[in-house]
Amino acid sequence: MHALSPWASEQNVTNFVGPDDATSAADVRRHFGAVRYARLADVKRQYDPRNLFRVNHNIRPAG
Repeated sequence: MHALSPWASEQNVTNFVGPDDATSAADVRRHFGAVRYARLADVKRQYDPRNLFRVNHNIRPAG
């Protein structure tokens, strides 16, 4: 389990968060962490500005 600790947040690994566990944007941000979430939102703005891929743990495009 130590190998996964960089990606874990409060006993949660993002890939194993169920749909009921991450129901709000704040929950998704908490699971990814502030820095990682911001980087992912920038990538999302560049490649998916209309937020077409929004299923599961949605990251809204930055901006």
